[in-house]
Amino acid sequence: MAENSTTPSGQALPAGARLEEFEVLSVLGRGGFGITYLARDVSLGRKVVIKENLPSAFAFRDTASGTIRPQSEVGEDAENFAWSLQNFLREADTLALLDHSGIVKVLRKFEANGTAYFVMPYEEGTILDKEISDRKEYDRHFQEDEIIGLLEHVLDALGYMHEREIYHRDIKPGN
Repeated sequence: MAENSTTPSGQALPAGARLEEFEVLSVLGRGGFGITYLARDVSLGRKVVIKENLPSAFAFRDTASGTIRPQSEVGEDAENFAWSLQNFLREADTLALLDHSGIVKVLRKFEANGTAYFVMPYEEGTILDKEISDRKEYDRHFQEDEIIGLLEHVLDALGYMHEREIYHRDIKPGN
């Protein structure tokens, strides 16, 4: 996955950093609300994905301590950061309750470095938005049956969520 430049450089944890029993291997992606890492579960010897709450519009990593802090300790930035943390943890709780092949599982959540994290299984494969751009570059179009298969899978997962009154508000190939 190409790294998104909306999170300031130097804000990601470096390779080798430890979070609980996990060792950060690399950054998989960055967005306005956080950073996603490829990591290794040291205790079980398997790769995992760790999502970190770091809303760059109103928080930053203090590079001296590694702690995530609001841009200002009082006022709107502090309130927005507290709101993001609460919603991030709620997202982890919600995902942990779901059981569908098209919805990522949450293995655990924890708080550290002044923010929150959740851990998901690592799945080998190609990210859909990268597959789309690669196919465009080489003028290889999706076949109708491929598109129908993708849509059926996505719509089945969305239907499962909607039955539980959960609504995904950022549907796109990168997600």
